[in-house]
Amino acid sequence: MPACLCLPTFRTGQQLRVKRLVLVLGPDRTVRHALFPIADIPGAVTQALALATAGH
Repeated sequence: MPACLCLPTFRTGQQLRVKRLVLVLGPDRTVRHALFPIADIPGAVTQALALATAGH
């Protein structure tokens, strides 16, 4: 999935990991917003909720 969505990744040992990001999806399951990089997790959650509920 990371490759097909062009998500930011890094390698640790033999494992490919996805960097911390938040995707806000619409009701039709399309990505509406992407928040990256995430330094402040609570702040990112607040921002994602605001983006998800805007216009509703």
